[in-house]
Amino acid sequence: MAEAKRVVKIHCPGCGQKMDVSDIVPFARIACPSCEAEVIVPRVFAGITLEEPIAEGPRTSVYRALDPTLDREVIVKVLAAGDEHGEAFLAEARRAAAITHANVAPIYSCGVEEDQAYLVMQFLAGRDLANWIAHAEPGGNPRFAMRVGLALARALSAARRQELDHGHLVPSNVLLDLEGNVKLGDFGLAQRLAGGDAWQSADYPYASAEVLLGDPSRIDWRADLFGVGAIVHQLLTGHDPLANVSPEQIREARLAGQL
Repeated sequence: MAEAKRVVKIHCPGCGQKMDVSDIVPFARIACPSCEAEVIVPRVFAGITLEEPIAEGPRTSVYRALDPTLDREVIVKVLAAGDEHGEAFLAEARRAAAITHANVAPIYSCGVEEDQAYLVMQFLAGRDLANWIAHAEPGGNPRFAMRVGLALARALSAARRQELDHGHLVPSNVLLDLEGNVKLGDFGLAQRLAGGDAWQSADYPYASAEVLLGDPSRIDWRADLFGVGAIVHQLLTGHDPLANVSPEQIREARLAGQL
């Protein structure tokens, strides 16, 4: 039996014109026939309206989306179809969902749709800390550094109560809302997706020597605290002390106990 055609109808956010976009490729940008405002064609996935892709990795895609059941914006992370780490990803998402704390970005649900594992988490309209650092004024910000450090320590403490470590504590996983509240996201998920090796060379300033050794049996919650310390140091001083050091030099020096 042929699969029933999925009907997708949307309203122009500018003038309210109703449009049938069932035959248009998802995320294409089209002009409203009434007011000519630009409209992004959504994709319906697991009952959620994926409104716009915001990040694309080799194995996962991240979307800003609308959950129509609660009429709230969310973030949806979707793995590639048939990804071998799908079950581990979902198991880690369920464990992370057990963390309930004001400084942890909550996971609302997860599952499999169209052979793709996915999770739904809170949407924060602010930005991540990496973006904040990139656009910060020169010089340190002690008050903000203290706020971030305390928030991350509290988030990690809540995770430890669930016997969870983060595993990849870098500025891009520290999220800010429009009020400047700090929330830590992606507990254990990056490690699962990367098969245990989520650390890229750009992350080395936040990686402990144990992380750089690449032996998971030697890595525990103290590696997360190292990441917090590196982030707070950068916020206090206003600069990355290793900005002019190559990733390989960072690795060699840290393993030798020189940093």
